[in-house]
Amino acid sequence: MKLKWLFYGALLFIFSLSGCSEMLNEEEGAYVPHGSILVTDRQNQLVNWVDTNTGVISSVTSSTGPDPIDIFISGNYAYILSSDTSSIVKKYDLDSGKWAGTVYYPNKGYAQQIASDSKHLYISFEAGKRLEVVSIDSFTSIFSKDLSQNAQGIIYESDKVYICVSDGYSSSYTTSRIAVLSTNDLNTVTYIPSQKNPLFITSDGKGYLYVSCAGSYANDGGITRVDTSTTSTNDIVTGKSFGVIEFANNRLYVADYSGGLCVYETNGTLVTNLLDGESISDILIDGDYAYALGGNYGEGKNIYRITLSDNVIDRTYTGVIKGDWGAAMAIYK
Repeated sequence: MKLKWLFYGALLFIFSLSGCSEMLNEEEGAYVPHGSILVTDRQNQLVNWVDTNTGVISSVTSSTGPDPIDIFISGNYAYILSSDTSSIVKKYDLDSGKWAGTVYYPNKGYAQQIASDSKHLYISFEAGKRLEVVSIDSFTSIFSKDLSQNAQGIIYESDKVYICVSDGYSSSYTTSRIAVLSTNDLNTVTYIPSQKNPLFITSDGKGYLYVSCAGSYANDGGITRVDTSTTSTNDIVTGKSFGVIEFANNRLYVADYSGGLCVYETNGTLVTNLLDGESISDILIDGDYAYALGGNYGEGKNIYRITLSDNVIDRTYTGVIKGDWGAAMAIYK
C-alpha cells in the first residue's frame, strides 16, 4: 500500500465537523474492469488503472484529495485514503464510475494506512497519533482512539487490530512497538515490542506477523517476527532500513530503503534483491505473482510483475503514473 513516511500535497479544506460523511457532487470517473490494478499517484492526486492483460493504462479519477496515500478495495468499491493535516477517505464505485461518499477527518493529522474486516475500515494516523474506525455499511466514522504515539502500519488479524507505533522522529523513535486492540474492546490497548520505527506489517495467515522497521533510515532497523499466540518476538533481520512488506509463497517481499525489493526466507535468510537501486513504493500479491511499484525520482513509476515460483521479473508495465510519489496499489478482483 508507499514511502508513507513522506508527506506531500496541498492543504485540504478545513471542515468544522469531525468524521462527517456526505455524498459527493463531483465529476464522474471511469468504469474499471475486473482484474485491473489501481495505482494512486500522490503527486498528481489521482488514481490510474492498469489492464494486466493488455498493459493499457487509464485514468480512473482525479480529485482524490491531497496525497492519496493508500487504497483498499472491498466488493465493487475502492476506498481511497488521502493524507494531510486534514485527511479524507473517499468511496468510489468501480462498476458505475461514480463517487459514493466521503468521510472527513479535519485536523486529525496525516492518515497513513487502511486495514479492514467485513464491516469496518481501520485507519492509522501518524501525527494525529490515533486509530479511527469507519462503518463500511453506513460509511460514517463510528469510533476514535487516542494511541498517544505516531501510528503507521496496520493490519486486522483474528479479531484483533495490530498497529505499528513509535514516539516519532523528534524522539528518535523511542518506545517502538505494536499496539494490539481487540475488536471486541477497542478501548483496551496492549503492546508487543519491535525494532526501531516499525512502518509496515503483514501476516502469513498461520499466526505469525512480520513487521518491517526503518530505524532512523540508516540501516538500523529490520524485520521482527511476532507469534500472535504467545506475543513473543524474534528479530529475524537486523541492520537494515525497510519499508512495505508482504508475505507470499512462504517468503517475505520487502522494500529496502537503500534500493531494491528484497526477498527473504521467514527465518531471515536473504534469497535475492530484485530491482537493486530502485525505490519501491508498494508491493501487491495476487495469485502466482507479486507486483512491485518502483522507479527512481524523476522517472515516474513502473509496475514490475514477479513470478513467485522463481522470483523472475516477467513483465513490466511502464509509466503507470507520471509523478515521483507513487503510493499504493490494489487489485479489483
